[in-house]
Amino acid sequence: MKKIMAVLMALAAANAHARGLLGERYASVSVSASRPGEASVRAFDDTVMSGSAGVNVPLAPNWDVGVGGKFTQLKGKSGGISVDTDSTGAWVAGALHLAPAHRFDPSMSAGLGYAHTTSEATSPTRHRKVTLDETYAHMEAGAQFQFGRGFSLYPYMDYVKWLNSDDLDDNAGVGLTATQWLSENWSASVGWSHEFDGGDNAISLNAQRSF
Repeated sequence: MKKIMAVLMALAAANAHARGLLGERYASVSVSASRPGEASVRAFDDTVMSGSAGVNVPLAPNWDVGVGGKFTQLKGKSGGISVDTDSTGAWVAGALHLAPAHRFDPSMSAGLGYAHTTSEATSPTRHRKVTLDETYAHMEAGAQFQFGRGFSLYPYMDYVKWLNSDDLDDNAGVGLTATQWLSENWSASVGWSHEFDGGDNAISLNAQRSF
């Protein structure tokens, strides 16, 4: 049960943040599917689903601030044990991009997040419920590559450090987000990420509206 909660919280923190579209004011919604690297966790649920929403606001030509929230759920049954685990969280982050309005725009970001996670495990003879409230710091370095017709790629590396738990391992990972503007106000993105420590992989679909 502890391993399931740790994997869920790692997925929730690592994929919580909007990426790319540096210097744009927009609201976003996202859905993602993650495959846990731990075989013991995949026995219960091999596809962990998440939904999130956020807002990004430029405060200066090279400085953005974003806020958002996310819900993640892992649910399944294995070996006569049923598990129902969900995590609800929120985050805030600031991003500094070094070459605004250029086709190649390196960036760095840092933020804080909070995750409330509840897990229930039920067997024929026992029922157990555990709740964790954790905070984390998130750091990221990447670069936005702008191409013609409103298309961009954003490769990045990130790191998540849990601030008030000795039971959760810090996570490092890499990812790539591809974004296409569909109109003056709407864009769509697809993203991939991989976490080194747990071997988790995720695919996300995102919609953004500028305002």
